[in-house]
Amino acid sequence: MNNKYTHIREGERRQIYTLLREGKEQLYIATRLKRDPWTISREISRHSVDGLYMPAYAQREYENIRSEINKWRSKLKSNSKMIKEIKRYMIKKKWSPDALAGRKRKKGKPFVSTMTIYNYIRNWEPSLKKYLKNKKWYKKHYSKEIKKILLEMNIRRIDERPIIVDKRIRIGDREGDTIHSSWSERKWWMVTIVDRKSKYLEGKKLIRRNSEETIKGVIDLLWKHESKKILTITLDNGKEFSGFEDQENLIGIKTYRAHKYASHERWTNEETNGMLRAFFPKKTNFSKISDKEIEEAIKFINLRPRKSLGYKCAYEVFHGVNLRL
Repeated sequence: MNNKYTHIREGERRQIYTLLREGKEQLYIATRLKRDPWTISREISRHSVDGLYMPAYAQREYENIRSEINKWRSKLKSNSKMIKEIKRYMIKKKWSPDALAGRKRKKGKPFVSTMTIYNYIRNWEPSLKKYLKNKKWYKKHYSKEIKKILLEMNIRRIDERPIIVDKRIRIGDREGDTIHSSWSERKWWMVTIVDRKSKYLEGKKLIRRNSEETIKGVIDLLWKHESKKILTITLDNGKEFSGFEDQENLIGIKTYRAHKYASHERWTNEETNGMLRAFFPKKTNFSKISDKEIEEAIKFINLRPRKSLGYKCAYEVFHGVNLRL
């Protein structure tokens, strides 16, 4: 292991992701990267969504936080007098950072904010942590907002999608969504993908309601027809697809997301899911529905002539054949 600690690099994050996909244990990964096992464990736990490690998200979070740290540091770095004053009040008078910053503001004196002091302590003066009443306070304030921003940064919106996708002139542009089970069995659900040109539907029942299971389900469906080139996929904005963008290198396709509360942007998928709901109404308990029943329902839909397809069925357009129906 390295005696001197260094931050995990971007290349190492990609290696962690690859090794996890291969089913390697954290101890093996730590040995392979010559890192402390606790370092690898923290990295994976901090940057996983529903159990799925996200290297792109982890790198963006790291870069963003380092940028913030540099801003915090610069506010105090050039003011050694203020740093000494903070130390004196905290060590000798037992004042909290909030009490110190608040008192200075009350007197009209220029001073850094409470948050700046906490972040400075956290990143550059850890020896002062023992003088904090609530030693975990400094961890709470930026994480949710930063994660929300970084997740958005990692997303490619539908506005960036090539115009050719909107024209529906080629096979290979997909849309994806989920169908929920009844409220009493809400952990069961289905993931569906539809080809935009042919309207060919594929679906799979999932046992666990989380992004890791959903993403695996989508990838299984995409790889079902290896001879059919998959070009793009447009997904719902829901958190069940969180981290799908990190799979792009694995599956080799561009991923786009619809905007919030804009189901019309994936109308092909929404319309086809509506047909599927004719077989499985909203209160259906998917735990009691077999895979064969789902396959039969999807088969009925794919073999139904559609006016929008010139009264061909989705199966014929997708596979380029003519059937005797």
